Amino acid sequence: MSQSKFKPIQMNLFDLTYSLSDRKLRMLESGWPGYFNRVIIPELVKLESIFEPLYSKNTNTRPSTPTYLVLAMLVLKDLFTLTDEELERSVTFSLEYQFALGTTSFEHQPVNQRTLNRFRAANAFYMQQTGIDLLHEFAEKLAKSLKDAYLGTNLKRRMDSIMVDNGARKLSRLQLAHVVIKNMLMVLDENKIAIPENLQHYIEDFDENKVTYHSHTPAAAKLQTAFQDACAVRDLIPGTLNDCEEAQMLIRFVSEQVNTNTDGSFHSVRDGKELNSTVLNNPVEPESTFRKKAGENHQGYVGNFAETVDLDTNRKIIDSFDFQPNIYSDSKFAKDEIQKMAEEGDETTLVADGAYISVDNINEAAEHGIQLVGTAMTGKETPDLTADFEIDEETKTVTCPNGKTADRVTYYEKTDSWNISFHKETTCKDCPFAATGRCPMKNHKRVRSGTISQKKIQRAHLQRTMKSEEAIANYRFRNGVEAIPNQLRRNQKIDTLPFRGLVRKKFGYTLAITAINVRRVLKYAQEDAKQALDLLVSSLIQAMYVKYAPISHIELNLAFVCVHY
Repeated sequence: MSQSKFKPIQMNLFDLTYSLSDRKLRMLESGWPGYFNRVIIPELVKLESIFEPLYSKNTNTRPSTPTYLVLAMLVLKDLFTLTDEELERSVTFSLEYQFALGTTSFEHQPVNQRTLNRFRAANAFYMQQTGIDLLHEFAEKLAKSLKDAYLGTNLKRRMDSIMVDNGARKLSRLQLAHVVIKNMLMVLDENKIAIPENLQHYIEDFDENKVTYHSHTPAAAKLQTAFQDACAVRDLIPGTLNDCEEAQMLIRFVSEQVNTNTDGSFHSVRDGKELNSTVLNNPVEPESTFRKKAGENHQGYVGNFAETVDLDTNRKIIDSFDFQPNIYSDSKFAKDEIQKMAEEGDETTLVADGAYISVDNINEAAEHGIQLVGTAMTGKETPDLTADFEIDEETKTVTCPNGKTADRVTYYEKTDSWNISFHKETTCKDCPFAATGRCPMKNHKRVRSGTISQKKIQRAHLQRTMKSEEAIANYRFRNGVEAIPNQLRRNQKIDTLPFRGLVRKKFGYTLAITAINVRRVLKYAQEDAKQALDLLVSSLIQAMYVKYAPISHIELNLAFVCVHY
């Protein structure tokens, strides 16, 4: 896989395009294949050196297919939502795909399912060994290059996330116990290790259905029996098999779901309320986590993305994204994005929904010159008048919206908050806010009291700004990012990726985001070409009009229409 300076593929005498008519050739050049070849391929060539660590320094031992062609085929695969088999057939038999790749002179197309699988496997192995995701680095650099080429300077960013299903069967605790026990027993059987007679039924066909659905034993008793058997199977595992995947899944299952005695033997089934969201929910997706969001249960992962929009042309590019287990919070994604923008010196305004917004995130963004704008805030609404409280840390006094100083003030360093109280008969007498019930302090027999902090005051200010016309405009702007989850689900089939595990799923997500960017850029390139042609024709007609002044306006417009269409 050559990483040397790019040399254009030479056309030979048998190039397939030589046999095409002028009309067919123009259709290829003006369609997506031509723009993909002229716009995307050069970008892939520039970035192929990112993958240099995957291959030997000895060029004689590298694969013959250039890296940029492998990347191009992976992009085409997601661009048209193809399987590896469909991609291979398309590149082999379709002139459009060959024209896009620039391989119309090849006797044999440089595509093979094994080539794609080996490339993905090499990236996965490298990421597991080093923690560096080369494919993610490539995708973000490609996005930034396309952003610089097709977006202007009047920019604004928006961010959102999508829950990605793990694509695995949803298992109850009893079904999960049966799966991990059966998988381990089959490994023991393959290694000629004796299996006790009372456990042999687990490896029989349909045993899970028999126990789960057809047995009349109470559910609690079935669960206890299965968990006891899980502990018994764990004790059968020899040291030589401790590192196999099936053994790791069983050991993890027991440690998470079973209360054991000091000697490691079964004691009781752990209460479901004690289990957290990181417990194993299916052994084929061990990194998948559980989360409840918007009233729905999710098992899987979460993808985050930030989109930069050119406000003048409404062109947009997804130039930052991430993929994590779904317990990774939106607030944490916001912190990561702020840090990334700070490292790149990007001070573009970032708009997000309430899940990303917190006082800490807004303050951290401001420290780096970034304006983090929220369209809403999660949690209980802070009373509006809280925004008008004033805290003087030097004199240790707190003043209410009515201009009265609190009679008692106590500072709590641990929570960075102030507990305050006002005498009702004196300080609060004739207060218009107390009389109308707008005062945020709690009403007691002799005093009004409550807790105030700089964070509460700032939060109340933020709530006010979210009701302004500018906030409404930001709300409408952020809504535009909602189209991306729809594209990921409908066009890119993100919930049914044919990969297992966080690393491989992240690769699929990365290429899905890249496909969306490429689809947009192909459209922008076509628009630019049409605009350039329109300008050229307009200039020619204008020059003709100046030279031949007698031509009437009607004739001139007719000439323009004829030439243009």
